[in-house]
Amino acid sequence: MQEKRAHATAILVILPISLFSFILYAMRGFYQAEVLIPTALGVTAGGMLGAVLLGKLNTKIVNFVFACLQLLAGLFLFFS
Repeated sequence: MQEKRAHATAILVILPISLFSFILYAMRGFYQAEVLIPTALGVTAGGMLGAVLLGKLNTKIVNFVFACLQLLAGLFLFFS
């Protein structure tokens, strides 16, 4: 599978899993309503921007950006 297609597939899989996870947490009352709308807007805008950029950027740049985001997310989780 091409690397760009693999990244796109991974991102596509995240949506239903995240939605299902939110539903489970919401059913148990574990969410903050004031964070819901800004988060949903950010995720939607970021997903759309990412989809556009994925089609236009070089594979090496996509890999570098993806690796940097994963590193930042890992560091954030480690230090928080």
